[in-house]
Amino acid sequence: MIHRNDLISLIENYFGKDLLDTAKQKDTHLANGIQILGKERVEKIVIGVSATVELFKEAKKQHADVVLTKHPIMISPVNQILDPSLQARLRMVFAENWTVGGYHYALDVHPIIGNTPILMEKLGIECLQPFYDTWGYVGEFAQPTSAKDIAEFLEKIVNHPIITVLPAKPRPIKRIGIVTGGAIPHIDQVMEMLELGLDAYITGEIAEWTTHLFQEVGIAYFAAGHHATEVFGPQKFAEVLQELVGKKAKVEFVNVWNEI
Repeated sequence: MIHRNDLISLIENYFGKDLLDTAKQKDTHLANGIQILGKERVEKIVIGVSATVELFKEAKKQHADVVLTKHPIMISPVNQILDPSLQARLRMVFAENWTVGGYHYALDVHPIIGNTPILMEKLGIECLQPFYDTWGYVGEFAQPTSAKDIAEFLEKIVNHPIITVLPAKPRPIKRIGIVTGGAIPHIDQVMEMLELGLDAYITGEIAEWTTHLFQEVGIAYFAAGHHATEVFGPQKFAEVLQELVGKKAKVEFVNVWNEI
């Protein structure tokens, strides 16, 4: 057994004050820390991608005491009735007396347990510098690679179909930017990509208008799934947290799949 407060201290120390402070500045709408305090005695910790009813059902089956996610509970604005989805989630949390937290920005960018650094490592990309307001990274392949080869390799890694948009004049890809999840870029981010000399961009989602834009500006675009690109961080977080708590508690990653 580990005390709840000791667990929270372990997690905060691992992420580091600087990263969590940056997260609070960059990520003003979603949590990067503990949201709800539950029981003090912790024996089972469940980690997932999103704080949904489905994940909470799995956590209940596993007799969890703490539930941690990348996508936290989204608390509605004040002065309005909470939406039915949020009410259902909160009922489960309070009924089980769970401690619940989310690490939305932190689990994207942390060098060891961040979604983007892990995906870059799996793709064999050397990480060079942050971009996209520090939500992602720019890196390079050792050798120029075709879009076809990248799409095929990426699909195997994320286990999700890849939507590939090729520029009007396709070229081998060496320099690439990655922001996992739902980072559909707007024109200021596209201008940044052009200034950085990117050949390609990987994220989870794509919009109709971005298809034409990227064809026209000459950057390949790979949409690999929001959930699928954000499994790696929480999964690694569970492994690291298990090492930190040792035999005091059991940590398990639960993957509630989402096709988007």
